[in-house]
Amino acid sequence: MRTLDQIGMKYRPSKVQHNYLPLMDFHFSPYRKTAKKILEIGVQTNRSVKMWEQYFPNAEIYGFDIDENCKKYNRGRVKIIIGDQNNIDDLSKLPDNFDVIIDDGSHVEEHVLTSLDYLFQHKLKIGGIYTIEDLLMSPDHHKDLFDTIMKFNDAINYWPPDYKGPWSQLNHFGDDLDYRQKFTTGLHLYRYLTFIEKNRNPEDVWSKVRLEIPDFCQQNELTCYDKELNDWSHLSDKSKKSIYDANVCYGGRANDLELLGTEYGSWAFPENLNLTSHSVVYSAGVGEDISFDLVLHEKYNCNMVLIDPTKRAKVHYDEVLNFYESGEVNFSGDIQEDYENNIKELKPDLTKFKFLDVGVWKEKDVLKFYKQDHPTNVSQTLIPDMFGEEYDEVNVDSIKNIMKENKHDRIDLLKVDIEGAELEVINQMLDDEIYPKYICMELDLHLRGKDKDNSTKKLAERLFDLDYFLILTEDQSNVSFERRL
Repeated sequence: MRTLDQIGMKYRPSKVQHNYLPLMDFHFSPYRKTAKKILEIGVQTNRSVKMWEQYFPNAEIYGFDIDENCKKYNRGRVKIIIGDQNNIDDLSKLPDNFDVIIDDGSHVEEHVLTSLDYLFQHKLKIGGIYTIEDLLMSPDHHKDLFDTIMKFNDAINYWPPDYKGPWSQLNHFGDDLDYRQKFTTGLHLYRYLTFIEKNRNPEDVWSKVRLEIPDFCQQNELTCYDKELNDWSHLSDKSKKSIYDANVCYGGRANDLELLGTEYGSWAFPENLNLTSHSVVYSAGVGEDISFDLVLHEKYNCNMVLIDPTKRAKVHYDEVLNFYESGEVNFSGDIQEDYENNIKELKPDLTKFKFLDVGVWKEKDVLKFYKQDHPTNVSQTLIPDMFGEEYDEVNVDSIKNIMKENKHDRIDLLKVDIEGAELEVINQMLDDEIYPKYICMELDLHLRGKDKDNSTKKLAERLFDLDYFLILTEDQSNVSFERRL
């Protein structure tokens, strides 16, 4: 594969004579095959955009320039957009999620600062890199820009002033910080050339391993420090003990987590989720215990969509409706002892509940829905060889299609407890670019030893790449993620 310097000699942009290309190749090479969108401010000729088009074979190359004449270079994967880099309205019209942004525009300090502040925060994807050309980062030459770049440097090394614990437990910063503190993980200064790396700080770099292999790290912490990770005695202000998420991320249960529902049907969450009366919750796989859904609705007054093709699940849902409408307790099926006590004092707004007797899957179809061998067990599965051989045939559909049919443009919280189908369903949902704020799932394939190709780990890595953060894992079976942008 040809180097950027070699490709540059073919097209001869001004970057060649400045000797920027070897450094750019060094910093851009990790993005070369994976990048989808590249932005260069400053077009002038088509030499640079053609160079980027060859260097990034799978990306659309966006050229942004104030000169209308540059429109003539618009062709194929090269997209020319006319605008002023010092105008926020013009910048806001650019696409989102650029992998690489290169400022080779006016080189006017005020313009560079405007672009940097807006584009790094709003248009550069998490995991991307921002580049500024042709300006010396020195207080003697461009003091305002130099001061701004030093704020990025300070942000990389941010330490919460109220955190008194060891750095090995600091996995997450509070959500109210400046965007630079939250998302700056690298700064590289060369003569007339600057690179700024954007990732979640500290999650994507300094604490990445601790978040990805919590069991190993928990044991290592005990070995090295003889100290449990959930021991917050080092904090002078105990109200801060859950802000930094170390105990949650390591698989422990933080003191500010609460169980919603019965012991059998509950899920644990932080006490204050970002949910409102306008939020939409999809709960797939409810069986004969909807205590979680009722308690969650009671707390946040969410709009609840319960999804389960199991016949007994629909019977149970109708029995719960009758319970609240008439006060009569008449539950059939395999009901837990604490079920009635958990739900009897609740006052749900039943107009905000909807039950769909369809299975969630990666596409619309009619599939076999396998039963368990023991007749009292309500759960069934779409996955062959998980349960018994007897089955019902059920209608199934994707999350995307279900949302469309129910006129929902988003899901705020998705819970899936669907006996092994979770990986197919979640991956298809992500393929469809649907990103709930919260995703909770039971990892049945992993739990039952049926995940032969490590698909569970691959899904977790995909979620991390899409800005999801692990907020809870219970016995490596129930996991909850929150998307933090």
